[in-house]
Amino acid sequence: MSDSSATPGATLCRRVGRSLAARVRVGEACPTVAPGCVDIASRPNRYYGRVSDGQSALTSSPPIVTTTRSPGETVELGRRLGPLLGRGVLVSLEGGLGAGKTQLCKGLIAGAAGIDSDLVSSPAYTLVNHYPLNGGGHIVHIDFYRIDNLSVEDELLFDEALVDATAALIEWGDKFISLLAGSYLRVRMELASTPPDLCTLILDVVGGGANEHVVLDGWRALCELS
Repeated sequence: MSDSSATPGATLCRRVGRSLAARVRVGEACPTVAPGCVDIASRPNRYYGRVSDGQSALTSSPPIVTTTRSPGETVELGRRLGPLLGRGVLVSLEGGLGAGKTQLCKGLIAGAAGIDSDLVSSPAYTLVNHYPLNGGGHIVHIDFYRIDNLSVEDELLFDEALVDATAALIEWGDKFISLLAGSYLRVRMELASTPPDLCTLILDVVGGGANEHVVLDGWRALCELS
């Protein structure tokens, strides 16, 4: 039962935080989980924004800055990065309308789940979409665009979506991400007016989560190779 003195967002933070910390068991992972990801069960407070012992050095990872020149390139970038999504990793995608958040999600999900990106659709109206992973588990795609205030129904919907998810992507995550997680991968996207479709992406980690930094370092290596 919710604390009557707490805001809906704060309640969601507590409930989802417990769910995310408890849901992962040893051996659960994306099919090609990034080497070095730790079992979340050993860091149960990670989603409350507290840095566990030994993690402070991880906060110095510099951001990745890269660009794409078309929606197709954005999908392809996601497809290359997707297989490195680790278990329990939450990705917040931020940027204005048309920046390419959904295109990047299409690629990330296609790469993580081993499916065609055309099979990935926007959850703008459904709010939550689920995609099974070949090695077991599933990835969740959430869109906050149409939500201005979290209702009790929203809390339940997102709690149920995240409780069993292996990884999660949240478009417009900056609207409520601080309520959902204390550590997450952040992808900021900005579309230039000239030349058309030139998108700058800045990828970094908010918080001290070990898994997120492992994934970010893997993404960095891939971006440097391109």
